[in-house]
Amino acid sequence: MSVSVANRAMAQMEEVCSKSDLEKSDFYRRRRFVNAALIGPLRDYPDQVLAHRMKSEKPVEQNTEDANDLPLLIDSGPGLNTN
Repeated sequence: MSVSVANRAMAQMEEVCSKSDLEKSDFYRRRRFVNAALIGPLRDYPDQVLAHRMKSEKPVEQNTEDANDLPLLIDSGPGLNTN
């Protein structure tokens, strides 16, 4: 959502630039800065979080059972047996 809002703000800045006496090159310089300082890191953040979680979390072992785990038994009423 933040990236979307930043992109809309950049579009608004471009419109203001075209209606004012600012140089296009000044606008492009500002846009490159906002992309590098804000939008790029926001887009990269989910990948960085995923990579960090993959490094820091222990792998899940397959076919391991905890002796304290009990099966979920549901009392479904008379006439229905879920076991």
